[in-house]
Amino acid sequence: MWIGSPLRGAFRLLCYLVITIVAVPIYLLATALRIQPVIRWMPVMYHRVVCTILGIRVRVRGTRSDVTPTLFVCNHVSYLDIEVLGGLVPGSFVAKAEVATWPFFSTLAKAQRTIFIERSSGKTSASRDEMMRRLNTGDNLLLFPEGTSSDGTRVLPFRSALFGVAQLRRHDRPIVVQP
Repeated sequence: MWIGSPLRGAFRLLCYLVITIVAVPIYLLATALRIQPVIRWMPVMYHRVVCTILGIRVRVRGTRSDVTPTLFVCNHVSYLDIEVLGGLVPGSFVAKAEVATWPFFSTLAKAQRTIFIERSSGKTSASRDEMMRRLNTGDNLLLFPEGTSSDGTRVLPFRSALFGVAQLRRHDRPIVVQP
């Protein structure tokens, strides 16, 4: 029975690579052609498929905001949060700038139109302005305000500079913020 787990892992990795190699070029083509339904929903379907491949069963409690744009404020417990939340919310993530340099994953993040933020105090305002611009165009954003992952047993201090985007008004209404 010990051989089942490595074989299952290898099969899951193979499935993940195949779905990624097939999906990314299709998504990039849809982005180049500006096919909005594909741009909005293909990442959601991709993340759902990845959750299935990884054997993750998602159980949702409560209801997700269906107002666009919404700023989703999320607790970051592991890198699987990206797959789970990405499979639930059509939107883009806000990530630390270092993610843009990671092999392979930077390509996926850039394809999903992730906003990469510099955490140094002098560059935070440019990141906040990009977030405001994206919200103003109607994009949902997923923000991990703690700025890092944790074990989930407590909430770490928030990096509050990026919450300035919650002040944005769109059509004389405030931006919806959902935890």
